[in-house]
Amino acid sequence: MTDNRVIITDYYDFEKTDEVTFSAVAINACKRLQDAGELTTFPIRIHLKR
Repeated sequence: MTDNRVIITDYYDFEKTDEVTFSAVAINACKRLQDAGELTTFPIRIHLKR
């Protein structure tokens, strides 16, 4: 933490879920696309200020 700020850096990607909901179906579809190379992960950076 610097000057009351936090910077979070990560990659946005999908992880398979065993839930039985509409959103889980969409997430699992995105995971399959990601595994097939049709959907790529992307970096994210979140700046939080206190």
